[in-house]
Amino acid sequence: MKIKFLPLQPNCFAFGGFEIQIQNNLKANEKIGLDVSKLDIWDRSRDFEVLHCWGLGLPNYDSIMWGKKANKKVVLSLLLYDYDTLLSKIKFKLSSYIGIQRYLLQMLAKVDAVSVVNEIQAETCNSLYRVPEHKIHIIPNVVDSGYFNARMESIPANSEFMDYLIVVGNVCSRKNQLMLAEACIKNAVNLLIVGKIMDGEEVYGQRLKKLVDHHANLRWIYGLTENSNELINYYKNAIGLVLPSSVEQQPLSALEAGILGKPVLLGNCTYAKQEIFRNACLVNPASLGSVSDGIKQLVRDPGNYLLDETKLMDCHETNTAAAYKKLYEGL
Repeated sequence: MKIKFLPLQPNCFAFGGFEIQIQNNLKANEKIGLDVSKLDIWDRSRDFEVLHCWGLGLPNYDSIMWGKKANKKVVLSLLLYDYDTLLSKIKFKLSSYIGIQRYLLQMLAKVDAVSVVNEIQAETCNSLYRVPEHKIHIIPNVVDSGYFNARMESIPANSEFMDYLIVVGNVCSRKNQLMLAEACIKNAVNLLIVGKIMDGEEVYGQRLKKLVDHHANLRWIYGLTENSNELINYYKNAIGLVLPSSVEQQPLSALEAGILGKPVLLGNCTYAKQEIFRNACLVNPASLGSVSDGIKQLVRDPGNYLLDETKLMDCHETNTAAAYKKLYEGL
């Protein structure tokens, strides 16, 4: 069985946690012997059985429709918004009749299987997007084996910058690095920021840069290669992962830090209620006082905010690859 991966948009225009997931899953699935590769949109050959699209959006609409006409099995891996308020559900309902959701619902009705990262997303997929339960597969984000292998390894501490909290990911208002930096200044706690400025967030990034430039307890590394030893070492030397984000699905950085035995702080939003993040320290991402208090708690009692090792093992590449293998074989 040949499987072709197709992303929602070109990586040159958007590359974040979801795109890293596509790459990580491709590698993990190859390792267990699955015949999986990237779809070359310029290639006219059709010698494959499964089209695996990544991302719920209009760019994948025609690919899915034509894939079904060509008698391909179609899998869609998606991340959904949180429809956790009455207003958001009303807007969704209206859009399902006269807006973009109408086309997304048509697309989902055609696919043979859907994968989501957690039980919250699965419920939304079933209740709002009308995907039958038997088509929905919960497969968490895959974390590179390097993180699991590094758990017991000791590394020298960075004597130049010590006892720091770390936040990893594209710099943007959604991930809330600016408020996080302000909270660390307030608490006199060191903060290491790792990530590039997301396109369209340049003003936000400049505001963060000004703050970093004027405070010695803030450091900013403008992006590191995902899964690199350098990134893993920065995690290992950190005293905790802090991500008071307002919108996420299953943030990869929280999983990576959790696997390395670091306490985790997250925004008290829907995504943080999934089982894998049960022990995380939760804060109001809109409140500087709440974020500041959460940092104090994390630093004071780090052992209270460690993630469940058993749940994190589901994110090992051998386990996620086995889950996708089972999905493909059941089509």
